[in-house]
Amino acid sequence: MLKKHHSISLHGWVGISIVTGMLLMSAGTAGASVYQLGDSGWSAAVDPEWEISFSVDDLTERAVIIQIQKRFVGEPDEFGLMPAMYVDFIKNSDEAVEQIIITDEYIINDTSKVWTDFHIELTTSRNPLAGFDPQYIPSGDQFATVTLSGSNGYDELPTKFDFYDGLVVNEPPGDNTFRPGYAYGAMAIMTNPEMEVGQRIFLKEFPTIPEPATLLVLCVGALGSVLGHRRRYA
Repeated sequence: MLKKHHSISLHGWVGISIVTGMLLMSAGTAGASVYQLGDSGWSAAVDPEWEISFSVDDLTERAVIIQIQKRFVGEPDEFGLMPAMYVDFIKNSDEAVEQIIITDEYIINDTSKVWTDFHIELTTSRNPLAGFDPQYIPSGDQFATVTLSGSNGYDELPTKFDFYDGLVVNEPPGDNTFRPGYAYGAMAIMTNPEMEVGQRIFLKEFPTIPEPATLLVLCVGALGSVLGHRRRYA
């Protein structure tokens, strides 16, 4: 069981603490912001326009244990799809640890839409570099159902987490946060030991927004629950 270090303020990322190791940021290739994940032999590259930060909880012989904080912005495209956010994990050393364990994520919905699903996946190729360890499943926070699927990762490991049967609102502040893994569990990325220094693992995350009819049903259901609660205690 992973020990939880809930040391991050959700309001403006104030008071982020590093339990083990040092977190540094520097300019990377192609204008990316690159965070060194302690002495793990890994770094994380992100678009500098995105509000994403990392903290290192622990470092073992086999794994670096991290938390990720991000703020989702943007609007759906003409097909109703929300923009995705990416993290590139870069191998920096032949001595890099085998696993990147994401024990918590703090994801703020700063869009104009509510979310009905959320998806976290590893992009793969003909020679997959990573996959999710199925022994680790994160808690779903607002989502009642968490599934792990696919067999196209390294060593035929799964590559996609889906979070269903819930709702992440976009206001008010404090209620618009999705925290997979906060209560228990984690997402553990197993890496291919034949990865070369400089190669990358791509982590993609994106929400799903409801169709207008579905949103109406959700709103009516929520209103019915509130009115029923009021009648019960009137």
